[in-house]
Amino acid sequence: MTYDPEFIHVSDRVSINYITNQLEYNLKSFLDYGFLAAGGFINVQASGNNVHGMSQYRLYPVNDTNYKQGQVWQTARKNWVHESGIGGPLVYGGVHGTGYGSNNAPIYISGLVIDSLQYNDEVAGTYAHKLNYRDGRVIFDTAIPTNTKIDLNYSYKWVQVYDYSEAEWWKEIQYNTDSNTDHLNRKDKGDFFVDPKHRVQLPAIVIETVPRSFSSPYRLGDHSMVLDQDVLVHVVAQNHYDRNNITDMVRLQQDRVLNMYDVNTVSKSGVYTYNFDGTLNASRLDYKSLVQNNNYLHNTCRLKNMVVSEVESVNPDLYESTIRLTAEIIIV
Repeated sequence: MTYDPEFIHVSDRVSINYITNQLEYNLKSFLDYGFLAAGGFINVQASGNNVHGMSQYRLYPVNDTNYKQGQVWQTARKNWVHESGIGGPLVYGGVHGTGYGSNNAPIYISGLVIDSLQYNDEVAGTYAHKLNYRDGRVIFDTAIPTNTKIDLNYSYKWVQVYDYSEAEWWKEIQYNTDSNTDHLNRKDKGDFFVDPKHRVQLPAIVIETVPRSFSSPYRLGDHSMVLDQDVLVHVVAQNHYDRNNITDMVRLQQDRVLNMYDVNTVSKSGVYTYNFDGTLNASRLDYKSLVQNNNYLHNTCRLKNMVVSEVESVNPDLYESTIRLTAEIIIV
């Protein structure tokens, strides 16, 4: 028999996503969709302020060096809801809702209110624009006066889920996004002057795959294996109520078996969620559709050995916990 010196379990390309990246993407998608489907969204309507008296429906101009002044406008919260089929009669819209049933469905963006006049998303001419759902921004084709009053009815995701590369610790954790009107009004400095890609809004989850794993043989006669990969799920919140609830919701997924979609196939097929600029891809499939479609399935993963520990923060306004779990993946 001729000896083959090439790698096993590896295709002829080094640029595709393998085990660790596939796992990170899938865990992020699972948690993001899970919280959303459980009622983890906040509805924002131009008819009134939130409980803190903040007008989260109001958009403010942003100084973005890639655009002219007056082209880019943003809301206080990013990560707008776009997924369909979310909601129900007993959905609880986070701690800022008015109770069970108050947010029984998210608000899907249908247009802008500009100086008290409604304009839909297909508008042309002066107010032609595109929506950056990922960063919570509206980008106009041409600049408009910065004293224009722009309102938006939308929903944002209560829990912001990041993988580790999106939330490295040099990025800014942003406090009080529900009440920080002073900074929201500033165009040249303050919390909201920082680019959304460099802001971690709370409450948040950060997924970190750590360099600790163990593999064992799966069956005789081939190179199949059972891979146990350790993962840290960091929970960061501004109060113990949110921290405890989010922690409990995650650890209750003990022994859950997840369908994993193939990141490489999704990318190649063009059904990913966001375009490069944060706008929605017209050909996208949501997470539920991906993991229920055999054309996109990659593998399965079992979540086990969950251990919760509290993190002592130097900041008295930061409540943290870490959930260590093991992701079991069978590779054949």
